[in-house]
Amino acid sequence: MIGIYCRISKEKGEGKDRSIDDQRLLGIELASNLGIDYEVYIDDGLSGTLAINDRPALYKLVGDINDNKIKMFYCYDNSRLEREPEIYLTLSKLFINKKIKCYTNSGEVVLNPESILLGTVMSAFNYLI
Repeated sequence: MIGIYCRISKEKGEGKDRSIDDQRLLGIELASNLGIDYEVYIDDGLSGTLAINDRPALYKLVGDINDNKIKMFYCYDNSRLEREPEIYLTLSKLFINKKIKCYTNSGEVVLNPESILLGTVMSAFNYLI
């Protein structure tokens, strides 16, 4: 099963981010193309800087990954998942340890030292904007 994570904060202005519906539909389209069941996890109106346990849908997703319910993961882009380097590193470690295949709107994300370094830098940049 693929976990589709969608998040938008209320601080964003109209039209500056992909809507929850857009994120959800793109994830469902990916699941359909992969021929796999999905579950959608939505944190609407919550900042990506919040801790995992302060975002109910992300917390449930992490629990489902730990329970081996989720084998693949999709979010529109890294900024939808998090805006905090510590959270990025925690989730990357979980995905690697559980052998989770990760996807964004740009395609499959291979988690290796180079991509984790780039992801950490992007996470720090996202934190600042």
